[in-house]
Amino acid sequence: MNAELITTDNLDNDVLRELFDAALFDYHLDDDGDVVVQDQFRVLVTHHNNRYIRFTSFFRVRPETPEELAHSLCNRINDELIILRASIHDGDTLVIDWYLPVFSGISKRTVVMAFRKFVELLGQIGQYDVEDVIE
Repeated sequence: MNAELITTDNLDNDVLRELFDAALFDYHLDDDGDVVVQDQFRVLVTHHNNRYIRFTSFFRVRPETPEELAHSLCNRINDELIILRASIHDGDTLVIDWYLPVFSGISKRTVVMAFRKFVELLGQIGQYDVEDVIE
C-alpha cells in the first residue's frame, strides 16, 4: 500500500475498496457499492460528503429489551469509548460508528490503523452490556 493521501477530491467507494483490498482485508461490496469489511466484526465503510470516512457496525438488540436499557447501554458506551458513537435505531438495532476526518488529506496507512482501532474498540463494548441487551 503506497503512501498516497486520500483527500476530499479523491474519496469515493473505489478508493475505499482499493485500500481494503491492498491491505488484504476480507471484504465485499453491498448492493449500494459500499465496502463491507469482515474482520472480527462486520463493518460498513462509507464516505460522508467526501469529508469523512465512516466506520459503522450493527448489533441486534434482544426483542424483550426495554428501551431505557438499550439507551443506558448507549450512554455507557458513549461515556467510556468516547471516540465512538452509539445509538439505537428502530428500537432493535445498536449502531456503533466513528467518523474519521479526511479534510486536507489522510494517509491510507492511517485509515487502516484507525479501522483496526475501531474493531478493537468494538471488541470492548460487551463489557458495557451489563443488562445483556445485545443478542
